[in-house]
Amino acid sequence: MRKGVLLFGLFLLTGCGLKTRPVNLDIPAEGAVTSETRMIVIDDIVDARDFNTLPESSGSRLETGVIRQLGESGRARAIAGQPVGPLVSVVANDRTVRDEVRALITAAMNDRGYSVVANTDAPPGAPRLRVTIREFWCYMPFNFGRALTWTQQLKAWITTDISITTESGTRSISVSGYGANIIQVNSERNVAETYGFAMADYRKSLGSRLFTSM
Repeated sequence: MRKGVLLFGLFLLTGCGLKTRPVNLDIPAEGAVTSETRMIVIDDIVDARDFNTLPESSGSRLETGVIRQLGESGRARAIAGQPVGPLVSVVANDRTVRDEVRALITAAMNDRGYSVVANTDAPPGAPRLRVTIREFWCYMPFNFGRALTWTQQLKAWITTDISITTESGTRSISVSGYGANIIQVNSERNVAETYGFAMADYRKSLGSRLFTSM
């Protein structure tokens, strides 16, 4: 009897088991790099997302058991999921959220005539960035009216804190991107498309905010 109770309790904690699905995120094309391109270094990118919080909600972004089953490596790749249920979307091809943010910032740098290089390749005085990822998540906030008409809204958020060190000192900024997509099916394609909107918004915001600080 006691064994049965313990097993039932474990089932309640772990749910029906974690299910992951890979999603390919399409980073916007990089801008042209010329022989006069200036160099910039991304010193570090830290994934500091809090899985106990959820955008536009006071609850946890995933079930406790699902968060535990993901583990550290799984959380580093997780990009979408509902507060209830075992399904979590992860970045495809074993990439992480850190990889996606680096690619996104690199594309934005290229837009403004900068090339992201390794520390050993940077000239003296090259600007240096340290990036902290605060949010990178996609889900469908429940809306009763939309549920009745099968027009749920899938939303994605990207938020980073960036410190920029130049010869004149260090400044800090916060950059965000947001995307929303009316859908009928929560598919891999729709998650990728919604992130596409958020990435375009983030890239625009980064371009306008970062270069006024350099």
